[in-house]
Amino acid sequence: MRREIVAKAVLKRLNRSFTQEIKINDLESEKMLGCWMLQPNITFKEENDSLIVTTTFAVNAWVGIEKLTSTKCVIEKVEFTDTFPIPILENEESEVSVYFATKPTCDKAIVQEGTLYFYVKYGVVVEWIGNTKLYVEVAGDDIDEVVDIMVNEEYI
Repeated sequence: MRREIVAKAVLKRLNRSFTQEIKINDLESEKMLGCWMLQPNITFKEENDSLIVTTTFAVNAWVGIEKLTSTKCVIEKVEFTDTFPIPILENEESEVSVYFATKPTCDKAIVQEGTLYFYVKYGVVVEWIGNTKLYVEVAGDDIDEVVDIMVNEEYI
């Protein structure tokens, strides 16, 4: 005898890595002392046959100023938009899940002639989740009757 099981499954997964260059003008900055990314956020919307993924985060740079006698923090919020094709799936009803595979990190940061340059790496995963059917062969023995006898419904 065959039984049908319906379960949620990942029907399609796309995993992409990105390296973005960010430029911030700041004439006071003389030397890069540190760099980090805060408030990473990811949103998406479907348009026609594409999924538009928007990634935002705040770039924070700790820089030396005034002939390296003082420091300050430069903060700027940046946004990047990437487009993913929507795959053709047999199951028309599917949910979309988008999340960071790797959160944004500063790979390299330098100061040149009043401009801060950042090279930021991050990864995005897009999953289409839908129902899938599984067929399981069940032995035609009396196991169901034995289980029903052994369960004490009064206990619950």
